[in-house]
Amino acid sequence: MRLLLRENLIDLKETSVERLMDLTGGWPAALHLALLQIKRIDPEDRDDFVSNIGARDRRITEWLNDAIYDTLPSRIRTFMLDTCILNEVSAPLCDTVRSTDDSGEYIVWLKDRGLISPVDDQGTTFAYPKLLRAFLRDQFSRTSDLAHEKDLWQKAAAWYQKRGELLLAAEYHMASGDTTAGSIATTPMLLRALRPSALKRLASPGIENSSVGRIRSWHRSRISAFRRHSQAIILRTSTI
Repeated sequence: MRLLLRENLIDLKETSVERLMDLTGGWPAALHLALLQIKRIDPEDRDDFVSNIGARDRRITEWLNDAIYDTLPSRIRTFMLDTCILNEVSAPLCDTVRSTDDSGEYIVWLKDRGLISPVDDQGTTFAYPKLLRAFLRDQFSRTSDLAHEKDLWQKAAAWYQKRGELLLAAEYHMASGDTTAGSIATTPMLLRALRPSALKRLASPGIENSSVGRIRSWHRSRISAFRRHSQAIILRTSTI
């Protein structure tokens, strides 16, 4: 990234460089667009521009729509919209969410065109670049009905619950609006996982490379919400 910035005569703070990498996920097309936009900004304003850049920026949105989204076959667009709610995409998870058995073909298609990137050593689990995913989520919210969206969230929750990844399952249940006592959140394992002591361990340093560490990175912004939900759930179920 630093070499690319030097080649384009762009000098940014380290925090700005990190934000660019986080937003684009190293996606070449998105990096190219970002650099074009940054070069048009006065040097003293470039770090501010990077700190505020996002998928809802009109220039970013127009480019994503015209250069990427509108060029895709309709079946690919539908797949991307139905799976953009997922932090990570894999064939089994997408098959469950979509109630199909052909997700692997779509994932290969997207991978070959650089629209998703692997997040595991096996090359079976992928993620959309953040800018693209945010754009897709915005498109999804504009075109999908609430019932369909809730169905996708709940299917993802059921998939993670079956695998025993209850924190992720709870996140997807909460996203669907299902925080009732009859949901996954009443299972004993999840109640233990959501207790403050477990959440403190989840937020502690030194576990970034473990499976819990992966959950921590996804849930850092949601830990306080989990605390509130867990306490409410524990109080509710203790009276049943």
